[in-house]
Amino acid sequence: HNRQRIVRALEVFVISGKKMSALWKEQPTKSFSKRLGQELNIFAVLPKEKIDLEERIEDRFMRMLDRGLLEELTGLRRNYRLDLSCPSMRTVGYRQAWQHLEGTIDLMGFVDEAIRATKLLAKKQMTWLRSWDHLETLYMGEDHKLWERVSEKSTVI
Repeated sequence: HNRQRIVRALEVFVISGKKMSALWKEQPTKSFSKRLGQELNIFAVLPKEKIDLEERIEDRFMRMLDRGLLEELTGLRRNYRLDLSCPSMRTVGYRQAWQHLEGTIDLMGFVDEAIRATKLLAKKQMTWLRSWDHLETLYMGEDHKLWERVSEKSTVI
């Protein structure tokens, strides 16, 4: 019943021709990329400064509001049997919008809380990315470097 895991298992099967469980049994101590017989090149494009990321988050969220975030959620609530226990409704932004539509927080509280939660999520993601081995970091605005590095390391599967 886990769509995300099913999609991932299908991706692995398409790449390797083997079930994930078979790969794990064959090579339990190897990294995932070694099990697939592929070298994975991992790139992260990050902002140079924290303030740049925070401004982008605020701008993006305000554009989402302008483009109908609240109307979208109102329609979803009207047409589907949703509640806050649904995974899709627990996402950052939707959770706070739901609370606003329920009347538990006002519009400004909703906006402030959604932006704060998005910034916190971004911080957690940055911490998680820093823990990755062999992660190659590039910075926003360095598009030419990104394409150079990707083309240097890319292979066709």
